[in-house]
Amino acid sequence: TQIPSSVSAEDLQAHFEEAYSDVVDVQFAYDVSKLSKLNRQRVVAVRNCIKYKELSEAKGSPFLIHKGACEDRIPLCCFGDEVEAEPYYERKRQQLTSQCSSCLGHVLRNRRLEVAFVTLADSGAAKRAATDYKLGRKPAASSMSDKVKSGQWSVELAPLPHSLKWSNLSTGTFLWWARFVLINAVLCTVLFFWTTPIVIIGALGKVKPSGVSPSVAESAFVTIWLPTLLLWLLTAVLPVAVSYTTYLENHWTKSNFEQFIMRKTFIFLLLMALLLPALGLASLDSFFTNFHSRDSLFNQLECIFLPNNGGFFISYVTFCAFIGTGIELLRLPQLVSYFLAVMRAKSTQEKDDAKKAVTGEFQFGVEYAWLITIFGMSLVFSITCPLITVFGLCYLVLKYFITKYNLYFALCRSQRLVKINVHHTAVNFVILCAVLLQLTDLFFSLLRLRKLKESHTIFALIMFILT
Repeated sequence: TQIPSSVSAEDLQAHFEEAYSDVVDVQFAYDVSKLSKLNRQRVVAVRNCIKYKELSEAKGSPFLIHKGACEDRIPLCCFGDEVEAEPYYERKRQQLTSQCSSCLGHVLRNRRLEVAFVTLADSGAAKRAATDYKLGRKPAASSMSDKVKSGQWSVELAPLPHSLKWSNLSTGTFLWWARFVLINAVLCTVLFFWTTPIVIIGALGKVKPSGVSPSVAESAFVTIWLPTLLLWLLTAVLPVAVSYTTYLENHWTKSNFEQFIMRKTFIFLLLMALLLPALGLASLDSFFTNFHSRDSLFNQLECIFLPNNGGFFISYVTFCAFIGTGIELLRLPQLVSYFLAVMRAKSTQEKDDAKKAVTGEFQFGVEYAWLITIFGMSLVFSITCPLITVFGLCYLVLKYFITKYNLYFALCRSQRLVKINVHHTAVNFVILCAVLLQLTDLFFSLLRLRKLKESHTIFALIMFILT
């Protein structure tokens, strides 16, 4: 990357052949974001044209569809006249084909990016070139180094073509980091300080409806199960907002996308569903506000081991195990997307395409984050509240069968070529949960039992330090 626009493919080939090895091929990348969108529309028009030609021949008369009179301005418009399907899609196909051709010419002339893919004859030379730039070494020079400005390049081994998000390559390094910092700064401010699940539940708790008897207001459903239900719903909805912000970051590869979405979702769930409720805090704002002195720090940490606090997390894991996994079978986000797509469809073929579009792939990042969060919650409270391990095991077993069913019958075959780094990150999160268990055990000995010199406390401290 970062190749000057004045450099040609012949210049790159001469540089790499002189510095490293023989070059098989050199290809530059182009800004194809608009072209990809037009081509997707063209492919849909071609399929519709073929489909309705066959239907019209089988029916013996023209097949009619509902064409919205204001569909170009209002996507969900359903008012307009009926038109013949085959001529309509044929005109649309010709129009989109012409637009794709003109857009392709414009892209090849004016939209070349500072990205190139160089194929070397020797794989060892390719690894050596990537290592030189990655480790900050002085790369091999050639007589073309000054012209191609090889010292300012960023070089790495290219991922497989299916793993690349070609439409996002037009986002440069500086613009990508600017978008990343801005999006995540706004996300942290909104979610961590204002709209955490605990903040919303606390606001709802202040509402005192009239006409409700004290026995109902103080019942187990209102005091235990209703907050648990609200927390589960909010921790199910808010991570969707967290994950969708990852789409706005325009990652270049699918592996990086899955890794970032897993990190953000797991950190959010860990804070919102485990750490802050365990400390009796509503948000990170109250965390920094209350921890201004040593006494308030110890008083707040003692909240972790209150009996009612453990009962809350047992209810949460129980709800996730027996109700949350069942709700996953409904696939509500896909149902909403399918409903919106069907509202825009003008034909049965477009409805079939909408059904195929919402049949997504397995989301490694989100699924890893949810699974490890519940596992970590069961692990952290396994000593102070042993009953939670039973429901944690139930969740893992049911989650296994639900995921297996979705992989077989609900999801399409995955084309995501996820690198091993995603799975390594998941393993690191599991280790983090084990460290949190050690911290909980240590704090329990120090704060609740007040046994500073007992062998159990000393052993827990030594094991935590070693970990």
